[in-house]
Amino acid sequence: MRILKKLGSVLVIFVTIGFPMRTDAAPAPLLDFGGTNDFSIECTCSDGVYWSFFAPLFLSAEPMAGPISYVSEGTELFDSYVPPIDSGAEYNGEYFPGVPSCWMEAGETCVPLEDYGTIILTGTSPD
Repeated sequence: MRILKKLGSVLVIFVTIGFPMRTDAAPAPLLDFGGTNDFSIECTCSDGVYWSFFAPLFLSAEPMAGPISYVSEGTELFDSYVPPIDSGAEYNGEYFPGVPSCWMEAGETCVPLEDYGTIILTGTSPD
């Protein structure tokens, strides 16, 4: 038993020294988006999160349609702009791809709604 404890301690020290945490790692890239918010729904298992469907949605030069999540407490807004929960408004900004933030009740559990990512920075010109 002592040998296993010593071996475990040596292994922990080796892993800690041999594979230190990287503090110089680059943050994940944010991607540009733009489009017209067709409709938004409030996520039932995620406080302050809205699943917003954009049509058209510009993630590249080719327009498409699809959802992006908006987190009211974590999204930076442009000055004098409103958050993307207003239908028919045009928005642009940056989003973090591939991270579902909207969770909805499904019976006694919660499931994520698929989307293209989570909005980090957004806004639109007021009417």
